[in-house]
Amino acid sequence: IGGLYLYDIDDLQSVVDSNLAQRSKEAKEAEKIINHEVSEFVSWMSSLEVVPTISELRQLAEKIRCYETEKALNKLGNLSDKEKNVIDALTNGIINKMLHKPMVKLKDASKSRDGYLYVDSIRHLFGLNDKQDVLEKKVQLTSSPKLSQQKREIGAS
Repeated sequence: IGGLYLYDIDDLQSVVDSNLAQRSKEAKEAEKIINHEVSEFVSWMSSLEVVPTISELRQLAEKIRCYETEKALNKLGNLSDKEKNVIDALTNGIINKMLHKPMVKLKDASKSRDGYLYVDSIRHLFGLNDKQDVLEKKVQLTSSPKLSQQKREIGAS
């Protein structure tokens, strides 16, 4: 009879072996994909922690800057608006330049598996885990209209 083939157990075993080899190859490929996606997920999770930390650190730096600038302006006496703006811009520039590189490095470090250690360290070193630090209490007691306005702006952001 034409087109008819006879298979025995050995022929079927070779088909099974071939299928197992193919499945094993595909399983290894799936494992690579899973490992890559887990790594991406861990990076993403770590980056979620870094954003609030950077935001809180910037807010803290801004509160300190406002408090110290206002204190200095009060000691300097009558300054023109231009002079006050120059001092304000100077202190703002210092804060931005001081925080820029550490924040970039913190973002980069957060992408690694142990990136949370850097975030936790920053939070600990700057007291970002504390409910309310002494400086913040001082700032709240200050009745300066400029400072109150800046505090409201910071709180809104």
